[in-house]
Amino acid sequence: MIQSRKFAASFFAAAALFALTGCNSLQITPQPPSSMPHAPGAPLPLRVGIAFDEQAMAAPAGGYGMKMGMMAQAPINIGQSFADALRRTNLFQEVDYPISYNPQVLENIDVVITGNFGRAYHQDPALFPKAFLTGFLLWLPAPFIHYYDTYDATGDLAIKDKSGGLVKGYSEKATVTADYQIFSEVDSHQQAPGISVQVLVAKLVEALVQDQASFAHLSGAEPSAAEPRRRAPAAPAADDKGGAWWKNGSSSGQPPAAAGDAAH
Repeated sequence: MIQSRKFAASFFAAAALFALTGCNSLQITPQPPSSMPHAPGAPLPLRVGIAFDEQAMAAPAGGYGMKMGMMAQAPINIGQSFADALRRTNLFQEVDYPISYNPQVLENIDVVITGNFGRAYHQDPALFPKAFLTGFLLWLPAPFIHYYDTYDATGDLAIKDKSGGLVKGYSEKATVTADYQIFSEVDSHQQAPGISVQVLVAKLVEALVQDQASFAHLSGAEPSAAEPRRRAPAAPAADDKGGAWWKNGSSSGQPPAAAGDAAH
């Protein structure tokens, strides 16, 4: 009888704590910027085509069960997100996405952007001890326990001129952390993957804007007098496919096996 009363008291105490706190706080950091950087001067008179083969990013590595299911059910159109962000920078006069692998269309493209992307999920390494403690103590610690998962998004871009030669390469990584309580776990896994991609897109677009002078010669325009705040990283070898690949009728967006360039 006494044990039953103690259990009931603990249960109602836990219920009161849940009612007061909700156990559903969620904070995801960093957040993407509210606006894209704006390129100085008039847009470069170039028509840019974005050729991303995998427009919807695959489910990330890591995680298990319900978490993986929630992330896999929410594919992210990285191509559309990148195209929209690039248009808002006013860097290029025209941005086409998706571009058709039609020779007549590609002949009118001045710059082609290709890319490789990936995602990864890392659960809180202390998740199981925290979950055990919460259950063992009849959920009493739940209002005070927070979980910390991280989500990575990576992107490698290759900027190619009309002949298929590499102009510039960029490689960026974005990592966001979801700080959540037990009742906001579902929300964290639905929101954080998309936010990590938005942060990645913002970093890639910012790198292009800061490297505006590298593209000015393609149109014959003089580069802006404003100095970029930083230079983009060197081209990743894996991105430099080289060759006038669209003139050879490749439908996959990749150059034929015999084609190559200096990066190889």
